[in-house]
Amino acid sequence: MKKRLFPVLAVLGAAILSSCLYDEPLAENSGIRIDPELLGLWERQPDDPSERADWMMVLKWSDTEYLVHQPAGDEGIYYRAYPIGPGGVSCIQLEVLGSGSGPVEEGSAGRFHVASCHLRDGQLVVKSINPELVAKELKTRKALQQAFLERRDDPHLFTEPMLFRRVAKATNPY
Repeated sequence: MKKRLFPVLAVLGAAILSSCLYDEPLAENSGIRIDPELLGLWERQPDDPSERADWMMVLKWSDTEYLVHQPAGDEGIYYRAYPIGPGGVSCIQLEVLGSGSGPVEEGSAGRFHVASCHLRDGQLVVKSINPELVAKELKTRKALQQAFLERRDDPHLFTEPMLFRRVAKATNPY
């Protein structure tokens, strides 16, 4: 039986994956080079100042892939991410790799997500795919691609933006 990824994806779930986790990727790695400006430590201030700030670390995995880490409970969640451009829409395909408990089993349900990410005025702007337009119940890549492409020009294809600011590199005293 395939396992479902539970809402243990709390932080990235709130930040990037709040809308939909899909069983299949929208697109495979198409060889688009990563943007080195997205690399680094990013922090999102919560709407409620009494809450803890969300953060994510974006590292280079290869010339065409990122490794993204987000805290979630005591373990953290790890993602492989890569730029895609289905129908001319620039976005990022994310795949859950695992957590501090270990890797996600191959074939597990709910491992994939699509987000829009770009820099604006020194901030990282992240928008999740809108589940009202591209339903999470879509189980095949073909159905997901069809729904995405049919709505690619809709201004609401992605949700309201979440803004992250770059955390300055600490000065190494040594």
